[in-house]
Amino acid sequence: MVAVTAKGDTLKGLMIGILGVLISMIGSDIFTGGFSFTFGTEYLEGAIPFISIVIGMFALAQAFVLAEEGGQISKVGRVTGDVYQGIIFVCKHWITIHKNSILGCVLGAIPGVGINITNFLAYLLQKRSSKDPDSFGKGNPLGVIAPETANNACVSAELIPAFALGIPGGATAAFFLAATNIYGLRPGYTFFTEGGSIVYVLILGLFFSQFLFFFLGIFGANYFAKVTLIPSALLVPIIMALSFIGGVAERSLFADVMVVLVSGVIGYIMQKNNYPTACFILGIILGPLVERNFVRALPMFDGGFSIFISSPIRIVLLIIIITVIAWELLPHEKWFGSQKKQHANQ
Repeated sequence: MVAVTAKGDTLKGLMIGILGVLISMIGSDIFTGGFSFTFGTEYLEGAIPFISIVIGMFALAQAFVLAEEGGQISKVGRVTGDVYQGIIFVCKHWITIHKNSILGCVLGAIPGVGINITNFLAYLLQKRSSKDPDSFGKGNPLGVIAPETANNACVSAELIPAFALGIPGGATAAFFLAATNIYGLRPGYTFFTEGGSIVYVLILGLFFSQFLFFFLGIFGANYFAKVTLIPSALLVPIIMALSFIGGVAERSLFADVMVVLVSGVIGYIMQKNNYPTACFILGIILGPLVERNFVRALPMFDGGFSIFISSPIRIVLLIIIITVIAWELLPHEKWFGSQKKQHANQ
């Protein structure tokens, strides 16, 4: 996922992704009960909060960009063009809709993956498969359609392992499990056999909620767009205040405010130097999964690394990983370009 973020940024993406993995390892070790990378600091024993990092990287960093540019986000303050033309545009790209719906369902049904990975992966894959990847982040509608489609599919698919196995695929599914426990429903086979009408109400509620979102989008789009008319001089302080409040709300620690600030500065520097911020977030998200499963896997082969090449499917996956990274790092495009020029001259 990191290797295919953008053309020409693969090495930067790998560097930033590995940095994210290292930061995710800060805190307590679930296997030894000790602490790693805390350097004797009590605050780091509880790990660096993911929410504070994300708020700083995206919200606060963007506030710095707005403060630098000044003015306001938009001069129009409404949806350019016809809302119904937007609906037609979405319908024309039905392949993108179905592709990302399937992606969201598959990733959502896997426990522990969650909506964050699905969001970034859908965006990165759509950008990578586009004929004009440079337009993403600059107004390409497919950059919104792909991740939002995958998000919607993922939220519903997260309920599959939650209701069938009692393993919530994400925060939304965890809330659903807590709500069903209030009514005495237990995950598993009995959930569907003893749930009665509550199960069907839940399924129908998820179905009709899509229509609610649809009508809100049609009739409220122009009203929601009014926020783009707010001058940056007013918008930036509001964003900064909400960013710091959001960063401290999870654990009520002042140190989390500093994490938001430092993350915002780092995110701003990354944007200015064309470093893919999404790779850093992916590293933080996937880091705990990497560490946890890596430590679990080694004892199976007495601490040896042969477990990673002990079956055909593992060898195939390893070959795919090496091929993708090598394909992105090697200057194959220049080679193919020179070949095309030679054929054209002939």
